Amino acid sequence: MKWPVWCWFTAYITATDVLYADCPEHLAGWAVGLLRAQASGGGRGVPEHHSWKHRPSTYVVCTQDRAIDAGLQRMMAARCDSIREWQSGHSPLIGRPELVIDLVEELLDASDIPGRAGGAITTIR
Repeated sequence: MKWPVWCWFTAYITATDVLYADCPEHLAGWAVGLLRAQASGGGRGVPEHHSWKHRPSTYVVCTQDRAIDAGLQRMMAARCDSIREWQSGHSPLIGRPELVIDLVEELLDASDIPGRAGGAITTIR
């Protein structure tokens, strides 16, 4: 069940519930163990360079994300060249790695990277 941020009663909401809800339990536990406190003001600065303005960019909207609303993700994604929507939670790298691998392979095949002959790529899974 997805709990709202506010509740009339005290609800115990964990990082697993918000960030790793669709991930295998053992991987969610591993990922939670890697979390660290973020410095005050982190993420609030203004970057000097916006790569997405000068390079092809792809945004993946995670429709089951409990941390960032899908509507807000779509607003942010509107600035990118390509948008994908996945039925996944906040951390598809952990919960749906096959989707991430497929997307990276697709983007590499579509790119013009010097030294890559014919777009061929070897993947070991």
